[in-house]
Amino acid sequence: MKDLGKLHVICDKMDRTNVKVLGLCETNWTNKGSFQTHENKLVLFAGKDEGRVYSHGVAIILSNETSKALLGYSPISDRLLKIRI
Repeated sequence: MKDLGKLHVICDKMDRTNVKVLGLCETNWTNKGSFQTHENKLVLFAGKDEGRVYSHGVAIILSNETSKALLGYSPISDRLLKIRI
């Protein structure tokens, strides 16, 4: 997921197939957090806190409609992320 444009491709595919919630593994992202994409999707992620990362990391992408129903999320580890909708 570190390659430029991969997230955009995934968001486009979500729109074309009408997917509202998408889970991803092996994102290779570090730390924990969330951000809004240009496609108006909410990305919640959890990865390793330090060191060089060649694997691990999880993320959940929520559509704009689904993100409004999000009650909370907990990044538990680089392999587990819990959301409450």
